Amino acid sequence: MFYTPNVSVKKITTVLHINRENRDVKNLKYNGHLRYYELILTISGENYTHFNGKTIHNVPGSVEYLPKGIEDAPNTYVVDFVKCGDSIDIIFDSDSDLPKEIMVLNTHSNENIRKLFSNLSMLWVSGGDDEYCMYRCMSILYDIFAEFENVKKASPDAAKELITPAIEYMSKHFNESDFDCPCLGELCGMSYSYFRRIFTSVYKMPPVKYLMRMRINYACKLLQNGAYSISDIATMSGYENIYYFSRVFRKETGLSPSSFKASQNSPYKGKE
Repeated sequence: MFYTPNVSVKKITTVLHINRENRDVKNLKYNGHLRYYELILTISGENYTHFNGKTIHNVPGSVEYLPKGIEDAPNTYVVDFVKCGDSIDIIFDSDSDLPKEIMVLNTHSNENIRKLFSNLSMLWVSGGDDEYCMYRCMSILYDIFAEFENVKKASPDAAKELITPAIEYMSKHFNESDFDCPCLGELCGMSYSYFRRIFTSVYKMPPVKYLMRMRINYACKLLQNGAYSISDIATMSGYENIYYFSRVFRKETGLSPSSFKASQNSPYKGKE
């Protein structure tokens, strides 16, 4: 699920408690250009949601996130039901930079989230149009976001999994001179600014610095090999300008490339 501490909720448009337990529904199709964001808690039943080339599996305790309208996305979401069941759907708007792909968070071990969804649903039915009631509903939604963070802390690899496609791409293409970091957000289905926040929280450095570390570590291995000129190594490491490469290398290692190459016992072993 997305990074929630800084989510700003603009408004809640509606909350729906949907019971399909006694209905024979095989699949649903609906317009992919949603006007608002959605959070859907699966209480019972099982289904698969397909959107924009991605499929997620929803089981009891799953919270599904649906992004609002994407201009170049397919026209429909498709939901295939394995077993019809009960769910609560919170539809809201936000000024925050939220992901543009569907996501799911397994919250089956967190009873608080189910209680909060249920409380919000009942409160909305009792008077969602009332100003004070709306304030309380917003407060509960923020509590839900806070619980999402508790779930993710219990599963520390959750945030890392979100950006795995970017890490895999960087590992294959880091030494290309025209490497474009903003494309990494697109690979993970999110804006670059949002991707950058998650990446920095996981690796304790922004993507640009991580890329530089990968290149310099690779250059060190090539220099230790001794088979290439410094000019060739600069190019092989993704730097078109040897002078810029030398400047970055010295800043990172404390040595010039030529000094590093000359020293077989360099103290620099690369950085993780």
